[in-house]
Amino acid sequence: MRFLVLLLLSMSMSSSLFHGTDSKEPPELPGGDVGGFQPIKNLTDPHILDIAKFAVSEYNKESGSHLIFQKIVSGMYQVVAGTNYLLIIEAMDGTELSNYEAKVFEDLKMNLTLNSFKKLLEKKAPRPVSAIWKPVENLEKDMHILEIARNAVLEHNKELMTNANNSHDHHDHHVIVFEKVVSAETLQEVLDHHDGVKYRLVISANGAKYEALVWEKVTSFKPIP
Repeated sequence: MRFLVLLLLSMSMSSSLFHGTDSKEPPELPGGDVGGFQPIKNLTDPHILDIAKFAVSEYNKESGSHLIFQKIVSGMYQVVAGTNYLLIIEAMDGTELSNYEAKVFEDLKMNLTLNSFKKLLEKKAPRPVSAIWKPVENLEKDMHILEIARNAVLEHNKELMTNANNSHDHHDHHVIVFEKVVSAETLQEVLDHHDGVKYRLVISANGAKYEALVWEKVTSFKPIP
């Protein structure tokens, strides 16, 4: 009976958190699943916002960081002898906007404790579907395009020779000889946080045409002491 009294007391104190400030109904907990996490329906409830801001503030104090709270992305609660909160918080770190997972415990006297706070790994953004390739003009005079094309053929031949050596087949490895660049297009792109240019070349070699995709990037540039 003592457990039920504590549980009902916690539910009555927290009822406005999950149904808005005007609601007088306690949160609906599925029968037989008391103690499980349930979604928070009102993420803009003032008390929920206070808990999220508390989590960010405590993390800043403990880590010396300077995160700035932005919003609550999602949240769940668990009613025990008090309430556990699992919040996904969007916060700004300088100019970087990221999501963080915060676990906060609120006791029956509404005292808050930050149990954990960690940055969530970012998923790579999908490449834009509407990417526009731009044709390269004056191919005959563009020495950089010619260099890229020759290197593409060279790398192709190296790969063929490596495969032939690994398979002990030295008779028919189809080494090709560069003739000219038939057409070339460029696409500005960001991969692995590096700006670069992708080239799509149609190359004539051995009397046939080949398509080469090449991505060119600068990975490091720094003064030498």
